[in-house]
Amino acid sequence: MTRVILMLLTMIQAIFFVNIILNEGVIFFTIYSWSIVALLSLYISVKAFNTSSSNSDDELNNYFSLTLMTISLVSIGFIAYLAIFKPFYL
Repeated sequence: MTRVILMLLTMIQAIFFVNIILNEGVIFFTIYSWSIVALLSLYISVKAFNTSSSNSDDELNNYFSLTLMTISLVSIGFIAYLAIFKPFYL
């Protein structure tokens, strides 16, 4: 179940990046939901990474957690970039 949640959140983050690339004018409507999803994804990935044991199945969950954590941090950084350098999107 955890792996499914991590994969879905990773796909949601990827969809936000694709949306930015294809439809730059829609950022105004999606940046607030994107920031909420990024913060929620960061929290869930840290929690999933810290609650793992030493099973081989948990090792795969750790990779998904680290991937989601990286994507979430990049998303938060990109949102901060938009807020500082392109504030007209807010």
